[in-house]
Amino acid sequence: RRFSGRLAKPADQKDFAARVHLGLQLAPRLALLARFVFRALRKAVGRYDCIDISMSREFPASSDSAVTFPTAEALVRLAAKRVGNSKRNVLVVSDSPDDPLASSGVMQHLGKRAVRMDDYVPRWLVTDYDTPGANRTSARALVALYACAKAERFVGNVAAPSTHAVCHQRHA
Repeated sequence: RRFSGRLAKPADQKDFAARVHLGLQLAPRLALLARFVFRALRKAVGRYDCIDISMSREFPASSDSAVTFPTAEALVRLAAKRVGNSKRNVLVVSDSPDDPLASSGVMQHLGKRAVRMDDYVPRWLVTDYDTPGANRTSARALVALYACAKAERFVGNVAAPSTHAVCHQRHA
């Protein structure tokens, strides 16, 4: 669950932050995979930026007719604008069951700079990364979180818990 406030006592806030950081640590085999993916990505494309176009699963767009949430296309457009005209490649992650690079918005706004994390997962580690029936697992999300936390610049969606987790990892 997200916690966006601050605790009254600084010692309590520090303890809370330490516990959150511990809770975000990857299991040993997943940490190995995340480091491998990061190194392979860094070796292939050099320094990179990351955008997270995840939508909030907590607040679906249809939950309240008065509140409208941006579409994935709008998030891509805004994130690409924030990244700017940098020459660095851009790792694109999303919690959507569809491939984020299949989106026309990604190709339109980022073109050949867009990078897919799946291209850097070795075949012998795929079973640690995905399950046979689904390609959107917690393991995948955690590896993406690690890769985005190591990026030069990160742009995310404030309504998505993944963005909060990446920001906390970058701060810690």
